[in-house]
Amino acid sequence: EQAKMVSMGEMIGNIAHQWRQPLSAITTNVADIELSIELDEFDEEELLEALRKINTQAQYLSETINTFRDFLKDDKKQSTCVLQKSIDTALDIVHAVFESNHIEIKKEIDYASPINIMLIEGELEQVIINVLNNAKDALLSNKVSNPWVCITLFETENSVSIRIEDNAGGIPQNIISKIFEAYFTTKHESQGTGLGLHMSYNIVTQSLGGQLSVSNSKNGAQFLIELPK
Repeated sequence: EQAKMVSMGEMIGNIAHQWRQPLSAITTNVADIELSIELDEFDEEELLEALRKINTQAQYLSETINTFRDFLKDDKKQSTCVLQKSIDTALDIVHAVFESNHIEIKKEIDYASPINIMLIEGELEQVIINVLNNAKDALLSNKVSNPWVCITLFETENSVSIRIEDNAGGIPQNIISKIFEAYFTTKHESQGTGLGLHMSYNIVTQSLGGQLSVSNSKNGAQFLIELPK
């Protein structure tokens, strides 16, 4: 239950970031319409264009509601999922947060060859989101210039792997072996509970039957999610 509350809190934060820009665009367009009427500079074509923009932003808000609702629903079932789509769903959820913090998301993913795998809906996405949020916090904490996160999808004969690497400088060797432990966190208590990566480890190893590991690359931390085919 505690882990679920942590996830809900993170989701609310992501929703706030997703909605801030389109809501701002809607209010700006409404203010422009009001001003043009008050100044008696009303132009029908400009009004229609502003209304089209408002409608586009409203449709976007509606789509994000569906994305988050589907992600958070309790009646999740095991089904055949396309890994590329699962990764993109996770990226859609964190996109606005990364964009507002000027963190580039690089993708090394082959969309021409879909990889199908049996998963419980939403679980893999939750793991990817947790790892991405961890990378984001490290990049911001270390004040990295030109921050980025790279997601790579590749497969072998018996498994498929998702590698998530950042350029935040890596995890100190004296704590790298502890980061999947419950309640272990390097963040201030107001920022983290130490449950996100622990929950991710349990999902991958117990529910998905795979492995979740971490190491340091020349750029920073590198998480590897390995799933059996």
